[in-house]
Amino acid sequence: MDINVAYLTVSGRPLLSLFHSAEYSLFFNIFVPLKLGLFSPPASRELIERSLAKAGANLSPTIVDSILELGGGHPFFLQVAGYWALELQETKGTPLENKDIPFLHQSVQGQIESHFTYYWQHLTENEQYVLAALPYAQEEERHREELRELVCLCLTVKENSRYRYFSPLFRRFVRRQKVKNLLQVGPLVLDLLDHRTLHREEQLSLSTSQYALLAYLMEHHGQVVSSEELDREVLWSSGENREKYQYLGDERLKSAIKGLRRSLGHDAGLIENKRGIGYVLRVPASEDI
Repeated sequence: MDINVAYLTVSGRPLLSLFHSAEYSLFFNIFVPLKLGLFSPPASRELIERSLAKAGANLSPTIVDSILELGGGHPFFLQVAGYWALELQETKGTPLENKDIPFLHQSVQGQIESHFTYYWQHLTENEQYVLAALPYAQEEERHREELRELVCLCLTVKENSRYRYFSPLFRRFVRRQKVKNLLQVGPLVLDLLDHRTLHREEQLSLSTSQYALLAYLMEHHGQVVSSEELDREVLWSSGENREKYQYLGDERLKSAIKGLRRSLGHDAGLIENKRGIGYVLRVPASEDI
């Protein structure tokens, strides 16, 4: 008797990248790979609208747009966002409005945080770096393999030759993670190897002293650092001249802080002056990163 058997395997990574031992059979090399990516914007909208119609529910166009943004084309996260929108609307008893969107963001974030953590923990160190440094890492040929893999994992999207995070919630998640050779505080990302700085996803041009000053404040964010310590550890020459250091006042430091604040623009207030003591880099808990 002839028996036709079909096998279907599902994997987040290419099968060949998962097996490195001769103990494993390579029978899967006859499989036809089918890559499942994110839904297109029209398909995402159709999923939400059909689900609402099936449930006999209505959401305003603004809230539907917010669901699509949060879900980022990922069918699971789209459903999570849609569920919480309906849940919040039912609890409120009236249609959701624009003022309710921040609360929707918080509710969805709390629900999907563990999923983001799982994804993050299964990334390589290089993939984590490329994700965190995405605005400029995508411009470098050495990261092409990681960029392709992150698209296959549905964590980034390629549009018009540029890469972006699939969801603003995932971008915020990435900004809160510890990444080797990077400092991340609020809207700031500082690369300790390539000496580059991101400010709200845009590259920031800083002088050598401004970069060093920002790096020190980010390393001690939330802590007040004395003017003398900043002058000694950041602005004074290192090496053999260290023992000759004398604190002669904070005029040099004030000038450097002024230039750094000017570079930060609307975020200049993140660097607070504690009169007579020093400075602190403080990012509000509610800061939208």
